[in-house]
Amino acid sequence: MIQLCLDHLVSDEHKDGIYRTVILNCAKIATDKHGCCVIQKILNFKNSTIQRALVNVSLASLSQLINDQFGNYVVQQILKYNDNEITFKVAEFICENLAYYCKQKISSNVVESAVRSRSSPESQLYFYQFLLKNFNIFKDIICD
Repeated sequence: MIQLCLDHLVSDEHKDGIYRTVILNCAKIATDKHGCCVIQKILNFKNSTIQRALVNVSLASLSQLINDQFGNYVVQQILKYNDNEITFKVAEFICENLAYYCKQKISSNVVESAVRSRSSPESQLYFYQFLLKNFNIFKDIICD
């Protein structure tokens, strides 16, 4: 129903209540089957102010979203922006517990998306340097 409203309401002014509610309840909505679709739809809109706010609250909720069956899609969606700052924040978060996230069925998809992100070489280099410094984690991941 919310997606229909987003499709049929013409101006952002009319959609403002939906935007505010989604931003204020991002983690809860993102972890719902239909809610994650609503967030992905909003992330695809051309309103950069709303997108940035939604990206920021999503990044603040990474611990809840990264290993959630629906929330992980929101994280992968924001990685598609190929924004260096976003990719680096996700990479930094993942590297705090890389072996765990790589071994989990759901979060491993986010790890793969982050590593494959076409943002800057610096973001990719961050993962590689982390793995080189933490060879035991790398070995553990490969052997799993």
